[in-house]
Amino acid sequence: MKTNIRLSFFTISEGVFTIGLKFPDPVILEGLKEIDADQIMAHFKDERSEYPELERLITAYDETDKPGEKAAIFQEYFEQAMLLWVTGKVNSPGIESLAHLKDRVVKSLERILSTGPGEKETIVVFTSATPVSIITGNLLKLDDLKTMEITFNLNNCSVTEFNLKTRGPVLNSFNCTGQFVSWDGTGTFSGSVALFFLVSFCAMVPGHTKAVFCCGWFFAAR
Repeated sequence: MKTNIRLSFFTISEGVFTIGLKFPDPVILEGLKEIDADQIMAHFKDERSEYPELERLITAYDETDKPGEKAAIFQEYFEQAMLLWVTGKVNSPGIESLAHLKDRVVKSLERILSTGPGEKETIVVFTSATPVSIITGNLLKLDDLKTMEITFNLNNCSVTEFNLKTRGPVLNSFNCTGQFVSWDGTGTFSGSVALFFLVSFCAMVPGHTKAVFCCGWFFAAR
């Protein structure tokens, strides 16, 4: 379990304990780990002469000393590189393909739902933005490019909620962070407090089958 995921697990465990609930021992699902985006971006940095737009972004990033500009350029480069990866422009040993990523994430979701808890119990799966997007895209039957666009737009700790009905999933909310607004309405809580409220929210999920996806966390509740 990666350090940030481990920290998230223990933080939420503490939050669950404070509201009088018992948190089970974790089960590691390798299929829900994040794609190695750094590896993909490094690949395109080496191949940038074939992609003029990436060449422009890398040059602009190296030439500016302004943190805000660097952040914006990096985000644009990240998005361009990941979209090229989605369209099959990476054929390098050691870099995971989109097909493999989708297969392992969807199989992990199927495992969660097929071995799910009893009525009114909750499953919490700690994952990251790309697996959350793959699950959302799969349930909504989006194409690969639209699914990747979800990844770019997910807020940290946002909540995307589905009702999982026999007729198919119904989207209740997407990329919501309203539960984290601070008391004065101008900012957000610290991570630990936000997680506590997130746990409290999940503890109140009704008994019918429901899934709540978060950027960094995935909740499936029945």
